[in-house]
Amino acid sequence: MIVGYDGKVQRIPFFAAFNRRCIRALLVTCMISVASCATESGPADKDLLACVSPDGRYVAAFFVESGGGAAGYQYEYVEVRHQDDRSKESVLSLKSGYQVQLTWLPRGRLRIAYPSDARVDHWQSWYDLTHWYEGQDNPRRGDQVELRPLPGVNGMFLRESMSCARDSTAT
Repeated sequence: MIVGYDGKVQRIPFFAAFNRRCIRALLVTCMISVASCATESGPADKDLLACVSPDGRYVAAFFVESGGGAAGYQYEYVEVRHQDDRSKESVLSLKSGYQVQLTWLPRGRLRIAYPSDARVDHWQSWYDLTHWYEGQDNPRRGDQVELRPLPGVNGMFLRESMSCARDSTAT
């Protein structure tokens, strides 16, 4: 309330237009808006390419993870997963690498080709198979995942396409 120059009490026009029902509706709307901003649904990701190993035990998957709205982010990943999704291992993280070629080589090795202008944020030259082989010895580490940059512009290959390539040296 405001007291005018003439000594009379005047109501503020802004609040005069609202009754209790309108104010409650406004408060509920504000609370729902704040609550929806506070809850995180998690990043959205979907496989763009999935290549099964020759023995059928593993899947190498290329997918994009993005989120964050207007000031968002996007990264591209390659994961090696057990066929029945018991476990997974992230072996490559790219920024601005929108295509890959995945090639399974003999003895469970994986070759990943990516556009040469993409930024490699994480590369792991091995993936842990101890729990996948169910008691068998762990294969050698250090040579299971190899990277191969191919000519590219703006995160895309110049001549190749995104694919599950075949190893020409496999017997």
